[in-house]
Amino acid sequence: MASMRHVTLASDDLAICYWQNLVVVVWTGNTLPHHVADIRFAVERARKASDGPVCLLQLVIPEAAIPDSGARTALSNMLRSFEGTVSHSAVVHFGSGFRACVVRSVVTAISALRRQGFPHQVFGSIQDSITWLVSNVKALQPSPTYRMAQQFYDEAVAGGSRAERLPQTRAV
Repeated sequence: MASMRHVTLASDDLAICYWQNLVVVVWTGNTLPHHVADIRFAVERARKASDGPVCLLQLVIPEAAIPDSGARTALSNMLRSFEGTVSHSAVVHFGSGFRACVVRSVVTAISALRRQGFPHQVFGSIQDSITWLVSNVKALQPSPTYRMAQQFYDEAVAGGSRAERLPQTRAV
């Protein structure tokens, strides 16, 4: 039987879903401090649905805005607050060149600001992040996890993350 992917938010700035014990966030625009509550909601829903620790996967498109200091602090505090709820966290920033390097360094700085109680890694591709997650979290299976994450990313980017273009639930 297929598992259902549940979309908890779709806006011009981000799209969030959970599937099994994985929360996927696709950053497509601005990163604002109030988005932390939206991510926290999805993590809590995934934890209840899976009855255990959750993995967090954040996918950042190349055109997404670099978070300002308020957003960076909010994200850092969010990661710290997930200790005991999140078992692993991965961030994927697509793109290359100077801007991608800046964004990856911001993500690294967010992690360094406050050490969270779980592994947190930065990657350049969904495939690399999924490989790392499934090697550490036995509940995740490589192929279906990759397909779900890639499909959600593609839908979020193609639909401009607008809610009417993202199915609220989908069998995976």
